Amino acid sequence: MEVKDLRIGNYVFDRGNPTDLKPSQLVNIIEGRYVIYQSITLTVEWLLKFGFKQIDKYTFVKGKHFIYHRKRGFVTGSTKREVKLNFVHILQNWWYFNNNLEELIKEE
Repeated sequence: MEVKDLRIGNYVFDRGNPTDLKPSQLVNIIEGRYVIYQSITLTVEWLLKFGFKQIDKYTFVKGKHFIYHRKRGFVTGSTKREVKLNFVHILQNWWYFNNNLEELIKEE
Protein backbone atom coordinates (compact mmCIF):
# COMPACT_ATOMS: atom_id res chain seq x y z
CA MET A 1 0.00 0.00 0.00
CA GLU A 2 1.25 3.47 -0.81
CA VAL A 3 0.51 6.52 1.30
CA LYS A 4 -0.91 8.32 -1.75
CA ASP A 5 -3.73 5.73 -1.77
CA LEU A 6 -4.89 6.62 1.74
CA ARG A 7 -7.29 9.26 3.00
CA ILE A 8 -8.01 10.30 6.56
CA GLY A 9 -10.75 7.99 7.84
CA ASN A 10 -9.67 4.92 5.84
CA TYR A 11 -9.72 1.65 7.75
CA VAL A 12 -6.39 -0.21 7.82
CA PHE A 13 -4.60 -2.74 9.98
CA ASP A 14 -2.22 -1.01 12.37
CA ARG A 15 0.94 -3.10 12.56
CA GLY A 16 2.25 -1.17 15.55
CA ASN A 17 1.71 -4.36 17.52
CA PRO A 18 2.13 -7.19 14.95
CA THR A 19 0.68 -9.81 17.31
CA ASP A 20 -2.61 -7.92 17.59
CA LEU A 21 -3.80 -6.95 14.09
CA LYS A 22 -7.10 -5.11 14.58
CA PRO A 23 -8.81 -2.80 12.12
CA SER A 24 -8.31 0.83 13.07
CA GLN A 25 -9.34 4.10 11.51
CA LEU A 26 -6.53 6.13 10.00
CA VAL A 27 -6.62 9.45 11.82
CA ASN A 28 -3.46 11.09 10.56
CA ILE A 29 -0.63 10.23 8.20
CA ILE A 30 2.79 11.17 9.49
CA GLU A 31 5.42 11.03 6.76
CA GLY A 32 7.27 7.74 6.92
CA ARG A 33 4.88 6.25 9.49
CA TYR A 34 2.45 4.83 6.92
CA VAL A 35 4.66 1.76 6.54
CA ILE A 36 3.12 0.37 9.72
CA TYR A 37 -0.30 0.12 8.07
CA GLN A 38 -1.55 -2.89 6.13
CA SER A 39 -4.55 -3.10 3.80
CA ILE A 40 -7.70 -4.86 4.99
CA THR A 41 -9.07 -7.31 2.44
CA LEU A 42 -12.67 -6.49 1.51
CA THR A 43 -15.11 -9.19 2.66
CA VAL A 44 -18.86 -9.71 2.75
CA GLU A 45 -18.77 -8.78 6.44
CA TRP A 46 -17.18 -5.40 5.64
CA LEU A 47 -19.76 -4.68 2.92
CA LEU A 48 -22.58 -5.41 5.36
CA LYS A 49 -20.92 -3.23 8.02
CA PHE A 50 -20.82 -0.38 5.48
CA GLY A 51 -24.57 -0.72 4.94
CA PHE A 52 -24.69 -2.71 1.70
CA LYS A 53 -27.62 -5.12 1.35
CA GLN A 54 -26.99 -8.57 -0.09
CA ILE A 55 -29.64 -9.20 -2.75
CA ASP A 56 -28.30 -12.57 -3.91
CA LYS A 57 -25.22 -14.71 -3.39
CA TYR A 58 -22.99 -12.44 -5.51
CA THR A 59 -24.66 -9.01 -5.57
CA PHE A 60 -24.67 -6.18 -3.01
CA VAL A 61 -26.43 -2.82 -3.27
CA LYS A 62 -26.43 0.48 -1.40
CA GLY A 63 -28.48 3.28 -2.90
CA LYS A 64 -27.82 3.21 -6.64
CA HIS A 65 -24.46 1.43 -6.35
CA PHE A 66 -23.93 -2.27 -7.03
CA ILE A 67 -20.94 -4.39 -6.04
CA TYR A 68 -20.44 -7.91 -7.36
CA HIS A 69 -18.49 -10.75 -5.74
CA ARG A 70 -16.46 -12.54 -8.42
CA LYS A 71 -13.77 -15.23 -8.20
CA ARG A 72 -11.13 -12.49 -8.49
CA GLY A 73 -12.67 -10.41 -5.70
CA PHE A 74 -15.21 -7.59 -5.45
CA VAL A 75 -15.88 -5.35 -8.45
CA THR A 76 -18.24 -2.62 -9.55
CA GLY A 77 -19.08 -1.09 -12.92
CA SER A 78 -19.66 -2.77 -16.26
CA THR A 79 -17.68 -5.73 -17.55
CA LYS A 80 -15.83 -3.38 -19.94
CA ARG A 81 -15.11 -0.75 -17.26
CA GLU A 82 -14.77 -2.84 -14.15
CA VAL A 83 -13.36 -1.30 -10.97
CA LYS A 84 -11.67 -3.74 -8.58
CA LEU A 85 -12.48 -3.15 -4.92
CA ASN A 86 -10.12 -5.64 -3.25
CA PHE A 87 -9.43 -3.64 -0.09
CA VAL A 88 -11.53 -1.69 2.41
CA HIS A 89 -9.64 1.59 1.83
CA ILE A 90 -10.22 1.31 -1.94
CA LEU A 91 -13.96 0.85 -1.35
CA GLN A 92 -13.96 3.84 1.01
CA ASN A 93 -12.14 6.04 -1.52
CA TRP A 94 -14.40 4.88 -4.39
CA TRP A 95 -17.48 5.68 -2.28
CA TYR A 96 -16.08 9.06 -1.23
CA PHE A 97 -15.46 10.20 -4.79
CA ASN A 98 -18.75 8.82 -6.21
CA ASN A 99 -21.09 10.20 -3.56
CA ASN A 100 -20.37 13.90 -3.26
CA LEU A 101 -17.77 13.30 -0.54
CA GLU A 102 -20.26 11.45 1.71
CA GLU A 103 -18.61 9.14 4.23
CA LEU A 104 -19.41 5.43 3.92
CA ILE A 105 -19.89 5.06 7.69
CA LYS A 106 -21.09 8.01 9.66
CA GLU A 107 -19.63 8.17 13.15
CA GLU A 108 -22.33 8.39 15.83
